[in-house]
Amino acid sequence: MKKSFLCLIAFLSMAISAQAGDVIQLGVMGGYNLTAVNFKRGSLDNTLIGKNGSGWYLGPKVQFNAFRGFGLNAALVYNQCRYTLENTVGEQSSKTTHSFNIPLNLKYSFEVRGTGVHFTTGPNFAFNVGNRSWNFSNLLSSKKLGNTSYEVNGVFKNKVINTTWNIGAGINIFSSLDLGIVYNFAIGKVGKSALNQTGINAGDLVLPSYKTNTFSLQASYYF
Repeated sequence: MKKSFLCLIAFLSMAISAQAGDVIQLGVMGGYNLTAVNFKRGSLDNTLIGKNGSGWYLGPKVQFNAFRGFGLNAALVYNQCRYTLENTVGEQSSKTTHSFNIPLNLKYSFEVRGTGVHFTTGPNFAFNVGNRSWNFSNLLSSKKLGNTSYEVNGVFKNKVINTTWNIGAGINIFSSLDLGIVYNFAIGKVGKSALNQTGINAGDLVLPSYKTNTFSLQASYYF
């Protein structure tokens, strides 16, 4: 958490120290998420499949317009998303997560035949709140590893802080509304998977983990 707040302070410091002619815009940002779970199954291969999920986010935003189309923006948004896993017989388990996200982006804007176009990229820090554990043990039955059979219960626990990366593009309508699409991908694991085994040592099993990649339809309105 300390590292994330230091990154935020550094970002704001760079933006505020820009030349005096900069324009600061305050606004609100919201959007719709479509998320795919990338499940690394390890020794439990062919048991679980990540399915698409959806959600939404909303919160205040600030933008610093620097020079020659370059700028910086930051937001604090409440994010809600639902994830789903499925086993080989079609049974599913879903989990809705809640977080406060801080996306920090570099923005470049220009015009194409009178239409404003922009590209953005930067890190996103997600602070998970509420229940971070996901028990999908109903999807896992008796499995076989080599000559050993075992019963397994699956519990996944999200990290308190997840760091991901944004890449986006969109159009500018007048000077107050930005519309765009954003791809957000995981930089590392989003949490830790804990499995309780019977008849096998935990050290003999490659514990599964997952990452999440998200497409977002995004709108930002500046006052």
